[in-house]
Amino acid sequence: MGRMLNSEGFRGMVKTVLDFLIAGNEVDAMYAAHSWDELNVRNKISVLREKGWNILDREADVEKGTPYKIYWLDLENPRKDDADEQ
Repeated sequence: MGRMLNSEGFRGMVKTVLDFLIAGNEVDAMYAAHSWDELNVRNKISVLREKGWNILDREADVEKGTPYKIYWLDLENPRKDDADEQ
């Protein structure tokens, strides 16, 4: 990771989500709804992935109820285009 990661070029909630992930945090729909009043974090993740950010996900272990996804940025390889350069 030779360059600084930043959310330059993004605005609004997409920038908020990216800044949060760059800081090494994980986010899920419940956190986004409670912390930012964001009801569609999946859309923001989709936008970031389309722009080349390497955002990973996993399903949370839910004993009862509907499973949900947790998202995080692969800090070892944060940009998909970085892998192409190596």
